[in-house]
Amino acid sequence: MRVESVHAAGNRLRPALSVVLGLLMAVSILVSPWLLQAEAAGVGTKEVQGLCQAGSSFHDAKITAADIDGNGTTELLVGNTNGNLYCFDHNAGVKWAYNTGAEIRGAPACKDVDGDGTMEVFVGDMNGVVWGFSCNGVLLTQWGWPKATQSSPGAGVNGVYSSPAIGDINGDGADDIVVCTWGKYVYAWSYHGGLLPGWPYDNKDSIWSSPALADIDMDGIKEIIVGADSTGGSGWPWPAGGLLYAFNGDGGIVPGFPQVTPEVLWSSPAISDIDGDGLQEIVIGTGHYYKAIGRLTTEGHRVYAYNHDGTPVKGWPVVAAGSTFSSPAVGDIDGDGVREIVIACNTMNGIGSDHIMAIKPDGTVMWSNQAFGGPNLGSPALGDVDGDGYPDAIMGSGWAIGAWDRTGRVIWDQPLDNFVITSPAVGDFDNDGHLEVACCTGDVPGGAPGGSFWVFDCGPKKKVSGGDASLLPWRMFRHTSDHNGTVLTGSEPPPPPPPPPPANFHEYILLMNPGGATANAEMQLMNENGEKTAVSLTLAPSSRTTVHVNRHMPGCGVSAKVTSDNPIICERAMYFNFQNRWQGGTDAAGAQAPASRWYLAEGYTSDNFDEFVLVQNPKEGPVTVNMTFMREGDTPVIAAFEVGAESRFTLNLKDVPGLQNASVSTLVEATGDVICERSMYFNYNGYVGGHNAMGVTEPARQWYLAEGYTAQDYDTFVLIQNPGEKAANVDVNLLRKDSHVGKVSFVLPARSRKTIKVDDVPGFEAAEVSTEVQSDVDVIAERAMYFNAGGRTGGHDSTGVSEAAGKWYLAEGYTGGSFDTYVLIMNPGNSVAKVKSTFIRADGYTWSRTDSLLPNSRFTVHVDEMPGFDNAEVSTLVEGQDGAKVIAERSMYFVYNDVYPGGHDSTGVTDPGTTWYFAEGYTGN
Repeated sequence: MRVESVHAAGNRLRPALSVVLGLLMAVSILVSPWLLQAEAAGVGTKEVQGLCQAGSSFHDAKITAADIDGNGTTELLVGNTNGNLYCFDHNAGVKWAYNTGAEIRGAPACKDVDGDGTMEVFVGDMNGVVWGFSCNGVLLTQWGWPKATQSSPGAGVNGVYSSPAIGDINGDGADDIVVCTWGKYVYAWSYHGGLLPGWPYDNKDSIWSSPALADIDMDGIKEIIVGADSTGGSGWPWPAGGLLYAFNGDGGIVPGFPQVTPEVLWSSPAISDIDGDGLQEIVIGTGHYYKAIGRLTTEGHRVYAYNHDGTPVKGWPVVAAGSTFSSPAVGDIDGDGVREIVIACNTMNGIGSDHIMAIKPDGTVMWSNQAFGGPNLGSPALGDVDGDGYPDAIMGSGWAIGAWDRTGRVIWDQPLDNFVITSPAVGDFDNDGHLEVACCTGDVPGGAPGGSFWVFDCGPKKKVSGGDASLLPWRMFRHTSDHNGTVLTGSEPPPPPPPPPPANFHEYILLMNPGGATANAEMQLMNENGEKTAVSLTLAPSSRTTVHVNRHMPGCGVSAKVTSDNPIICERAMYFNFQNRWQGGTDAAGAQAPASRWYLAEGYTSDNFDEFVLVQNPKEGPVTVNMTFMREGDTPVIAAFEVGAESRFTLNLKDVPGLQNASVSTLVEATGDVICERSMYFNYNGYVGGHNAMGVTEPARQWYLAEGYTAQDYDTFVLIQNPGEKAANVDVNLLRKDSHVGKVSFVLPARSRKTIKVDDVPGFEAAEVSTEVQSDVDVIAERAMYFNAGGRTGGHDSTGVSEAAGKWYLAEGYTGGSFDTYVLIMNPGNSVAKVKSTFIRADGYTWSRTDSLLPNSRFTVHVDEMPGFDNAEVSTLVEGQDGAKVIAERSMYFVYNDVYPGGHDSTGVTDPGTTWYFAEGYTGN
């Protein structure tokens, strides 16, 4: 590849050396005819400070200006159709370049994400790969970059046209990288490479727009605002056209969004308080597809403005002369104290004109003027290039770079060597007191050959009140090098306090509102010292909500109580790296009431298993807890403990003499009502993980366990506890999906437990299986499973249920990224059961299916395969039809945050409630 650089200073030309693809190349001196033309043009042109002829088109790439290496001068970064990401100095000399192997059309985002004093660089390419570099162009492989994005079914192409944005979107104190793809997804990673929970989001149609990051709801945490295409059609809740999204950091959609437009949104949003109300507004262009192909005759050429809550700003939308593929720039260009909006528009398929326009905050058009020839696909920058103290609109059009002053008058029109479709950057790049402008040239691939990188000296920078903020209100595409696309109001609340070092446990509480009315809930969190934190929540009808407990009570053991004015369902999920030995996740539904007696059938304390019993005391006085540990093949062990008022207590069973290497069930009896759970962490034959179960308050003579699998790398165990004084005659019936039933019968001595490995039962060596336990005295049953689910090793556990029901609720569920969610339904009856399963997304969208289950069988639904649920937070409602009664569970397998592999499981609950308790919970060290 050939790169030639020319630096101009007065009438002298200086050669430069370029480092390209890691190789030093001697760069020849070339006096370009376009350079001579530009220097000789006189009035209306600017002095060329530097020129690099790349030999290939920059096309519609965007320039980012930032001092990435901390040397006091600005670097200029831009991609090319030849696959190179270039880092230029202020004289257009190549400092480094890296070839990604695919066109780069978005702007690189730059920020010091790790606090080392230099900036990191993130950019996408048109093969769907997102790259991360140090300031010197070295790949950030230590954080897992580059990242390959996936393509939604039917996407066809998977390019990253969007420019990344960098900022903390989840309040954990670490910067995140957000980007969108033609493959229909919105992605969010932590800068150190882990995919954030709740991401990616599947839009079901391509996304050209680049995300903005702004705290539009003034809660101290940035939301993600971005435009998108909307295909419409069956299974998609919005009509064909465009969508303006606002997302929370967990991937949930902000209330009031998305806003629907008749035309696609290929423009990128600008965020600013344009009306002076102290709150942010969102400005975005539209109109590049449906209008151009003749499917839309009105409303195609528009610039929209929305309030922070999604309502339209008065006086908007504004009619434009053409398609506004361009992205808006915001700044006070006329010195009247309010910010104007400058945006370009272009001709598409002969429809519309190539204009540049300025708009007042109330929607009044200040001016709209024909540009230099088009296509106007670039986005303007705002900076004072004529030295009059007012920002000018700087943009390429046709084969020229130029600028318009605050009245719309052309003050700069400089012909170059090819189309100027790129978005320019402006600033004092070399700290010499002059303003410079950088731009690029190049045609579409296959068009006029060649492409160059230009830097112009625009003369001395005028001293004005307000300094650079007044002279340079919008310096580049997306405003700042981190590409937040946001002008701060100055009244934003501070971000949450810096968190402790990254937690080794992440706790979430999942809330499902199955009703038709809004539920107002409060979550009361209590740690082991009795300290409390309250979290208020509003749950929309027919929706689910996720709360990351670490954000509210970090670094401690924590119990929770959730109250609501309308009935809801609550679960708790945890993901962990316990003692740097065991990674995985656990889940359990909450308890609706405390009790004085709890039973835990499962338990094991060998060298590779650690077992903990967790007790929550929600009362205002202390309680004494007596625990009876019923060992398999041995006598019980008894111990007593005190639990303080409104606190939680954790017991490691290995700390109790006689329990160092035992299979054990537990009976917990307290002098007051408490909540009790059990957690276990293990290395089962190389399967590392953990599982958890809420205790049960009443033994019974019949138990059902819907889940179970013994094929491939799965082992299933049924655990039965006899807490009474009389031996139990027990029958364990195993039900396959084909209605085959197997039976295991035995006598279980009083105050003991029994373990059955289902894999060892003839006919169940490789089967999907549900279990029915019958006894002539009251017992308790659980099921534990250990697995390697496609590389996701771990285990999960669930207590049984004592009767079938016509309705089951499952609050948790997630299908994004590496998460797979399954709903398991057991029909214990002797006739076919017709069952309706309804899946509920966080945004309220629902989808249902109906299945017929054979008698004495089980059935599995892979939620990821349901229409509209292949990348979603989801709750599930399972209903027996025509009086049918069944049992439902949910299993999930995952690699949490691309780090913790595992799985977890929970039985459904039959009744929503207004109060929920969780004894277990931990938010890391």
